[in-house]
Order: sequence, then structure tokens, then C-alpha cells
Amino acid sequence: MGFSVPAAFIIISVAAFYAVGMVLTSVEPMLEDLLEIRDETNKEKMAQLSTKIEIAGIKTRGGAFRYDIKVKVINRGSTVLDPSKFDILIGGLNWPFDYSPKNKLYPLKSTIFRIEGLRGSGWHQIKIISENGAEAYGRYRIK
Repeated sequence: MGFSVPAAFIIISVAAFYAVGMVLTSVEPMLEDLLEIRDETNKEKMAQLSTKIEIAGIKTRGGAFRYDIKVKVINRGSTVLDPSKFDILIGGLNWPFDYSPKNKLYPLKSTIFRIEGLRGSGWHQIKIISENGAEAYGRYRIK
């Protein structure tokens, strides 16, 4: 009994250290991934909090059968935005658009979005959504 107890203790200790080492090497990459995801989420939240867009004006041209609109949007936040990644919803539908100038939308600058081939009369609501989720609403009327 004198030799078997210390030998068993050593064998169990070595096995425990080996098991702890295996667990740590498998958990460490997952922890790194979780920390990276948390950092990316925080960056996205900060970008969304520092983004504010405003519809400064809506001009319409045409009648109820077919009309076009121009929407002036101002970047009131502190984030540089890419207008090509915006979404424009009119009547709940996502509409294709063109915009000018063809560069980034810097803070306190504006861009003009053009949407063509719309139909309908009366009041319409427009929703503009930036690439990181900031949104602005507007209303216009077609007679």
C-alpha cells in the first residue's frame, strides 16, 4: 500500500492537468471569437448612435399615373455614410434609386435621391434607411 497510493495520486494528477489543458485549449478560441463579436457589436452600436439622417425636402414631378420624386437627405450625425447602401421605402415597398453627388455622405452634407416611375395619388410616406439602420421619415402629396 505504500507505493500504490502515491503512484495513483501522480497518475490522477497528471490526467487532471492533461484534461484541464485540453479544456483550456478548446475554450480559448471560443472566448476569442466571443470577444471579437462583442467588439464588432459595440462598434455597430456606436456607429448607429452617432448616425442621424434628416429629410430636408421632397420635390415631386408628374401626376397620379406616373410621377418622380427627389428627396434631399442631410447627414446630421458624425458617421460617414455610403448612399448606395441606403434603402428607400415608399408605401412599404423598397424602390430603386439614383443619387447625386456620387460620393460618400459626410457629416453636415447632403445628397439628392431620385426615384422614378412611381404611381398613385394622395398622401404617401417615405422612409429612408441608412446602411447601419438610422432612419428618417417624410410625407408628400400627389394631386
